[in-house]
Amino acid sequence: MKVKKIEVDLMLKHNLGKDQEHIDVVCANLSSALLVAEHNLSFNVIDHITKINQVNFKDSKVAESLQLGRTKCTMIIQNVLADVITNHLKQQIKDKKVSVLLDEATDASNKKLLCILIKFIHGNEIKTQVLGLKEVDCDHGTAKGLYALLKQSLTEFNIEAKNVVGYCADNASVMMGSKESVKQYLLTSNPHLISNGCICHTIHLVAVSAAACLPERLENLLQNISTFHKALNASQYLKHFKNT
Repeated sequence: MKVKKIEVDLMLKHNLGKDQEHIDVVCANLSSALLVAEHNLSFNVIDHITKINQVNFKDSKVAESLQLGRTKCTMIIQNVLADVITNHLKQQIKDKKVSVLLDEATDASNKKLLCILIKFIHGNEIKTQVLGLKEVDCDHGTAKGLYALLKQSLTEFNIEAKNVVGYCADNASVMMGSKESVKQYLLTSNPHLISNGCICHTIHLVAVSAAACLPERLENLLQNISTFHKALNASQYLKHFKNT
C-alpha cells in the first residue's frame, strides 16, 4: 500500500510550514517506515537502513538529517501511517461486497489471536487486506465471542454484515459447525452467504494423515539429509572464506 507524497504534505502541512528540506526529511522518514511495514521487516532493520543511506548518499542533506531508529519507526507506523492506510482501505471497500477469512493462532508471547482478513474487488484486481488481529481472551473463545470480535472489526471499517457474501475458515466446529458457530451467526445476517472450509488446512490434515502411515525412520532420514547439506554448505563457505 503506497502513501503518496502529496497525502503526506496535506496531512502534516500545519506542522511542517514551507521548509521544503524539512518536508523532504519527514517524507523520507515516512517512506522508510512504510518500507518496513509493507515488507514485514523487523523494526531493528531500520537502524541499519538509516546508517547505510547516510554512508551511500554522503552528498544528500536529507540522508544526513535522517534520524530514524527502531522506536521512532514503531511510533510512525502505529500513530501516523496506520491511520492513513486505514482511511485509504475504508474508501476502497465502501459499500462493497466482501469475503471474510478467519484463522486463530498463538503468538510468541503465548497470546491467542484471531486474524481477520477480507477479499474484495477493487477496479480489475482482487485484493486481500488484513482488518485486524484481535486477542482472544477467555470471554471470546466461543463462537459467539469470536463473532463479536469479527463484528467489532467490521464496524471499525464501516462494513455492514449484509455485505459479507463469502466466508472461509478452518473446519473447526466453532468456525464451521452446523449449530453454534461463526458461520451460523453470519448466516443470520446474510442467508445467501457462501462458506467454504480452508483448502490449505484440509491439505495439511491430509498430509499429516499420510505421513503417519510412513515409517518414522523415513522422516528422520529426510531431516538428516537437510542437516547434512546445511553443514556441508557452511563448511564450504568457511573454506572459501579462509582462502580469500
